[in-house]
Amino acid sequence: MSDNPVAPNSELAAALVAAFDQLVDKVKSRRPIGTDKKPLELGFVYSQLVQGMMVDPFDYAHPWNPAGASSVKDAVDKGAAPPKAPAAADGAAPVPTPDPKIAKAMNAAFNTSKLVDRLIMVTKDGTYQEFPGSRNISSVYAQILAGMQALPPPPRDPVVDKRIDDARKVLYVPDDDGDLTIKSKLYKAYEKNSQAYAQAVADYADGQAQANANPASAQAWPVKSKALKQAVDQAWDTLKSEGADKIEAALNTIKAVGGTIDEAMIAKARQNFDTWNLGLAGVVPSDVPYAFCLPSSWSDMDTDDIGWTRIHVESRDYQQHMGKDSHLFHSFNRHTSSSSTSVSGGGSYLGFGASGGYHRADSHEDDQSTDSKSLSTFFKNDAKNVTLDFEFGMVNIERPFMDTNLFNLRNWYLVGNKKGSISDGTVDGQADSQDRLLPCLPVQFLVVRKVRIAAQSWGSDAKSLDTLFGNSGGAWDKNTSGWNASANVGFGFFSAKSNVSHEQAREGVSRYGKVDTSSRQDYEARFKNGVFEIPGAQIVAFLSTIVPACPPVDDPMLGKQAPAAGTTASPQPAAAGAAAAGAAAAASPAQGGAQAPQPAH
Repeated sequence: MSDNPVAPNSELAAALVAAFDQLVDKVKSRRPIGTDKKPLELGFVYSQLVQGMMVDPFDYAHPWNPAGASSVKDAVDKGAAPPKAPAAADGAAPVPTPDPKIAKAMNAAFNTSKLVDRLIMVTKDGTYQEFPGSRNISSVYAQILAGMQALPPPPRDPVVDKRIDDARKVLYVPDDDGDLTIKSKLYKAYEKNSQAYAQAVADYADGQAQANANPASAQAWPVKSKALKQAVDQAWDTLKSEGADKIEAALNTIKAVGGTIDEAMIAKARQNFDTWNLGLAGVVPSDVPYAFCLPSSWSDMDTDDIGWTRIHVESRDYQQHMGKDSHLFHSFNRHTSSSSTSVSGGGSYLGFGASGGYHRADSHEDDQSTDSKSLSTFFKNDAKNVTLDFEFGMVNIERPFMDTNLFNLRNWYLVGNKKGSISDGTVDGQADSQDRLLPCLPVQFLVVRKVRIAAQSWGSDAKSLDTLFGNSGGAWDKNTSGWNASANVGFGFFSAKSNVSHEQAREGVSRYGKVDTSSRQDYEARFKNGVFEIPGAQIVAFLSTIVPACPPVDDPMLGKQAPAAGTTASPQPAAAGAAAAGAAAAASPAQGGAQAPQPAH
């Protein structure tokens, strides 16, 4: 805990608790439920950040998307083309100049994909905790795909096998090894004739379109069309008379033979993952699994029509919390882990606390304990008659590279792993554990913005807030204020930053592209006329669903030793032998597979 905890009768702390209670209740009420009023999800994990993650809209606004980035569309609509690069002096081809709008859109897509790629642990107390090391969702999913192996299907009817063999003999002839892999003359003729028929039909359609566009040609079309129609008929006759029926019957026989659902879905998922591995990393030769968020303008603090919900807290709402530290304040601590976490450098979590960016401008002393002591007494949290307002919204995470239906299949295993190594399908069974590969999947994150806190009296904190966030620019002038340009103040589960330069503040210029010469215009915090505001968006929590229990079965080869040289392997059931062969194929780099990661035990 901090050296300066907020007293239970602090109005600011009570307002924060009341706001937090409202926020969590509203979020949980939005989870889908059935007619029996029970959740439709297997499990729901709410992961509250100890302090909000401030979002720079410059980093996430207008990201590239497969249909065309909005920034590119705007340029086309306005008739603006990328500028032409000047010709090289030596006559060589000019080096193209990157369009800054397109580069920004690509960077926003890259940042978004990385933002939602964090692998979050399951916790039972609502705290946010990432898996240690470099584990992330896309890399773990890629390794799972490489190690997935469908169980072998049951033997086919011999009659069906004979029909397939007969069909393949129509389509193919043996190669040097005796395998039916070379297309037969009849098959090649079919392909040639079908292409010729398609071209004849296209020529007829083109001729008719040209005739309809020209009155003179339309007059002659009834006569000229005879030759084109005759070409169509001849191509059709040739196609049918040279074995089309026989070839098509053989093709239909092979297509009609079904495989297992698991095999088909795993193969499709691998192909889909490769499709959505995109070059979003710029000049870095590394593909990035593409993800996006909806609504796409979630980071834009000026967009008001995408479903933001307002929360308002005033004295009558939080008076009931005053002095009830044993109940509500501890409840808040359980949700946020604030009972064991203090803001960096001192200060209190339930109220204003200072972290980072502090220095002693009037002293050469570098002792950290001295700075911490100064920080812990910087805010008194003695405001009176507090009113708190903010907006929140739920942002959906979409990962087109991932097919979560795989986790519901029941006839597959993960090479080298036991069943349940990805997830056991519960919250309790894998809470605070690193033993599972992908126990939960973040599907939404909670964003708050337009935080506004007013007080009838700010007490001794008024001067501190004006120094840090007032229009005087003191927070931005490290030579006079004792704070540098990255002053960071925690306000409950919100984060407030002053991160613009002194020159930007003085000129009223914001990275977000807004200019206001009369006051500070930025997405970060400000204090003016007794009102403290944080206009920009910040992420305060992630919401995840529990992955179904999978894989459903153990790898059949677990615990089995390969026979020593010169010995004979003991016989295995047919199904187990086929499964082992499949496992070897999945693990072979030549087949595009890889050994799946072993979860920590």
